[in-house]
Amino acid sequence: MDEVGALRHVPVGWTSLAAVDPFVAVARGRSAFRVADLLALAEVIDHVV
Repeated sequence: MDEVGALRHVPVGWTSLAAVDPFVAVARGRSAFRVADLLALAEVIDHVV
């Protein structure tokens, strides 16, 4: 509950209850970024620059 007594929620992906991402399981710490995330970042950078 928050400071006024209302219930709040967080995305399950922020917790240890989420299913393990298959990429993360296969990479086992050898890769800091997923290809899809890097491509999305490249798109954002293209729009900013």
